[in-house]
Amino acid sequence: MPAVLPCYDMAGNAVRNPRAIASGVDAIVARLRTRWWTIRGEWPEDVSFGLPWEDWIMARNLTPSEVAAEVRGQAEQVAGVVQVLSVTSIKTGRAISCDVRMRVDTGDGTLLDITVPVTDPYQTVGGPGWWVTTGAIGGASR
Repeated sequence: MPAVLPCYDMAGNAVRNPRAIASGVDAIVARLRTRWWTIRGEWPEDVSFGLPWEDWIMARNLTPSEVAAEVRGQAEQVAGVVQVLSVTSIKTGRAISCDVRMRVDTGDGTLLDITVPVTDPYQTVGGPGWWVTTGAIGGASR
């Protein structure tokens, strides 16, 4: 099933365009973002869907490894993700950021290694949210 792809204007600002339908790697990234930006428990059909953002906000001693494990677990459940290669999480003050490197199948048999940043759903996101990390599998390197 195609996913709705977030669209960006020339300045890299997210804009709403419900007519833009994603396919291939863009659809995979849209599914990942939907899963990562959903607060765990808010989707009644599957209360394990999403990340525990509210718990993380309240946590005093949250470690990057805890966040990485949750992010990896959610990514492994997304259609099109063949393998999660690595999750790099960095803590700066109370903020933790992650980059997830994974191998994906674009639906036509093409395998790509891509990196997708995980951002807090309450922050403004700019620019495309993924890039090809190796050219050996079928794409250009960043």
